[in-house]
Amino acid sequence: MVSSSQPITILGIDEAGYGPILGPLVVTVAIIDAKGSHANADWWDELSGAVTRQPSKRDARIWVADSKKVFDRKHGIGRLEKCVLALLASGAELPANGWALLNDIAPDALPTVRRPDWYRHLERPLPSDNEAGTVRVAAAGLRRALKQAEAGGVRFLCEVLPEAAYNERIMQTQNKATVLFGCVLRLIYRAAQLNPDRPMRIYVDRQGGRSHYGQLLRRSFEDRRLKIVDESDERSAYEMRDARGVPWQIEFRQGGESVHFLIAAASMMSKYLRELCMNSFNHYWAEQIDGLKPTAGYYQDGQRFLRDIAATAQALGLRREDLVRRK
Repeated sequence: MVSSSQPITILGIDEAGYGPILGPLVVTVAIIDAKGSHANADWWDELSGAVTRQPSKRDARIWVADSKKVFDRKHGIGRLEKCVLALLASGAELPANGWALLNDIAPDALPTVRRPDWYRHLERPLPSDNEAGTVRVAAAGLRRALKQAEAGGVRFLCEVLPEAAYNERIMQTQNKATVLFGCVLRLIYRAAQLNPDRPMRIYVDRQGGRSHYGQLLRRSFEDRRLKIVDESDERSAYEMRDARGVPWQIEFRQGGESVHFLIAAASMMSKYLRELCMNSFNHYWAEQIDGLKPTAGYYQDGQRFLRDIAATAQALGLRREDLVRRK
């Protein structure tokens, strides 16, 4: 049992880019450090002066929800960017550009993202579609709300797999769900290393039809005893304790971004980082081919895009496995 005054780390994990054939898979953990009394808090309520599930026209609060609601492709990246960078700036400095953002939250991914030329435009300044001052004002309001809740700023860690790195993982596992779950496990481990002796609440958006995670968790964290709390259609919940009794409570939840604030925040960061990558990708190919229609990378339009760039890609000597994701 975690005491009300004991520090606790709360995590939310979600992805963007699980389905496309072009562009990276991005998996993110959003993190808040708080007191044990807030272990089961509804952070939309706790931070209601600064965040909202659904803003009105004149609502200046940060919109935190499923990224599919916040991001509207027709109107560009601006709304998503303001919210994501305000969340980030509640606990860190604003990054100068996409490379600085990756260096802050996904440093291990830098070599693989730098490899293909089509991500070179991540050097463009951030914010890309907002004034920095607007983002900082929103972040300041969030910091005040977090301080009132006796919590630290929101932090992010990401796993980013561009096309070639993703394909290497698929070759190793032969299963895209296994690749995704491997990213989730690495993020849990990375987050745990920030405060190794601290209890954690871990909320993960459930992907696919899996409802049993016990064996996977046992194999991945062999130093912890596992207890199954619930395995149902709605959620899969577990408790894991190390030899000292420090607990992790882990919940995989269907539609988790509508239930847990930090899953929604992770969804938004994953989407934002993927959209930055896709904007760079499309800009690169537009430089190669005049009048080329951009793509979001999903299967049907991705196939159209590949047909449009086929001759140029061949002339550039590109291998399919460096450009197109398997499965």
